[in-house]
Amino acid sequence: MLLAVVVRWDRPDVLARAIRRVPREFSIVGPAEAEKAVAEIVPRRSRERAVLYQLPPARAWRLPPSPVARLLRNDEYRHLDNLPPILRGELRDACQYSPIAAAFADEHPASFCYSGWETETHWDVSIDTLEGYRRRGLATAASTCLIHHFAHAGKTAVWGAVESNEESGALARKLGFTPIDQLMVVYPDDGH
Repeated sequence: MLLAVVVRWDRPDVLARAIRRVPREFSIVGPAEAEKAVAEIVPRRSRERAVLYQLPPARAWRLPPSPVARLLRNDEYRHLDNLPPILRGELRDACQYSPIAAAFADEHPASFCYSGWETETHWDVSIDTLEGYRRRGLATAASTCLIHHFAHAGKTAVWGAVESNEESGALARKLGFTPIDQLMVVYPDDGH
């Protein structure tokens, strides 16, 4: 994902110059408080709020592990050719910088969790479940597997969910994540 981040919006002239230089195929994210200022500069782009959740470190250890989920081995990545092309591409990129947890159904990986980004103390939960396997607990299993992995490294999980993806926010809350902030997300220009 191509991304521009708003960190200051107190100078509308500077913000407008900066945003006008952002390519149309980029998403723009920033604090929810910046939404009005950004919307005035790019009024035709669709946007929505996202909730940022955090899992209190002590909660990570209370999540029960699942026997259907585990970290993928390096030699397994080449066996993901049957996945939808966009997901396959995401996972091929992700395995370069993050372990990938998978939950299995019918002996095939059906739900995947990886870190979208990582800092010294935090990591971002990215989760995707194949369409025919949703609502079976597989996303919970894959997420829990990776949460345990990063908890062993002393890292706290964060989860961002746009308001239109109610299932993502519901899963975060089910796992014990608590809302800590809101962001605005401005999507790429409709032509992209």
